[in-house]
Amino acid sequence: MILMIIIRYISAVLVWILTAIVVLGSLAGTSVLWWLYIDHRLFSNTTEPEVAKETGEEVELDQDKSQALLVYATSATVFTVILLLLMLFMRKRVALTIALFHVAGKVFIHLPLLTLQPCCTFLALLIFWGYWVLVLLFLGTTGNPEQSEETGLTEFRLTGTLQYLTWYHAVGLVWISEFILACQQMTVAGAVVTYYFTSNTAVAGSRITYQLTWTVLSF
Repeated sequence: MILMIIIRYISAVLVWILTAIVVLGSLAGTSVLWWLYIDHRLFSNTTEPEVAKETGEEVELDQDKSQALLVYATSATVFTVILLLLMLFMRKRVALTIALFHVAGKVFIHLPLLTLQPCCTFLALLIFWGYWVLVLLFLGTTGNPEQSEETGLTEFRLTGTLQYLTWYHAVGLVWISEFILACQQMTVAGAVVTYYFTSNTAVAGSRITYQLTWTVLSF
């Protein structure tokens, strides 16, 4: 509910606050890097008599540190300048972003079950990951038991086609996890599209998320 209120009513303030944080954070980071570089250079200049007593490795290390600070400060400056130019030329896009937030707020108000969709996806991922770990434990005790001469413990050696099951199991972890996430994306996208092209959204809103979830599960 709090998320709906934020997206619906204070999205404009939120966008400008985030923009200000990004700009000020970039300027502050760049300033700190230049301050560290200048401070290091001044410290090196004031300790020149002592530097003469240092070994060649210490002098080279000090020069490398100064060079690294200069590179970091220059890179941060270039990044900050590019960021400020993008903010300047794309400031009119902020109004479009605010309008999109307003539309998203309306969608959440008419489709409140969408807020539960990430919880369902996370629950499905937890169940699958638990099953995956259980199968991995079974794979770890599959094969021919052999006693190690060094430790005296019994180890299971995978032979034949069983050697490739571990890789197959790892690929299955990535594939099925991405499939579950894709089901969530399909449900959310389908619900939003159906809501957008429905004339009477007040009546259909309570049934759209349920229908789309059932459709995804059916296919």
